[in-house]
Amino acid sequence: MKRCCASCKYKEILGNGERICTVGCESHETCRHWRMREELRNAGNPFGTIKTKEYLHYVLDVRDREMNSSCFVNRGALRDISEIRKEYKHSINLKF
Repeated sequence: MKRCCASCKYKEILGNGERICTVGCESHETCRHWRMREELRNAGNPFGTIKTKEYLHYVLDVRDREMNSSCFVNRGALRDISEIRKEYKHSINLKF
């Protein structure tokens, strides 16, 4: 990850799209105040759990079945991801 104003938690974006530093740094390079934004720190890591390939394949399979089912056309909405995650965790517990 590039350590610059774009990824710093101290940046603020003005209405015109300009980034400014809230701790007073004038440079747009890495400074001693740089800290990673919380959103970037948790990227790909939902609530401290790393997504496994098996889980991602499971979600992909569920979404594929939803899109190809006739129920999807009538219902018009996909299931919530938290519901799918619970279902996956339950199915894992049954296997062991």
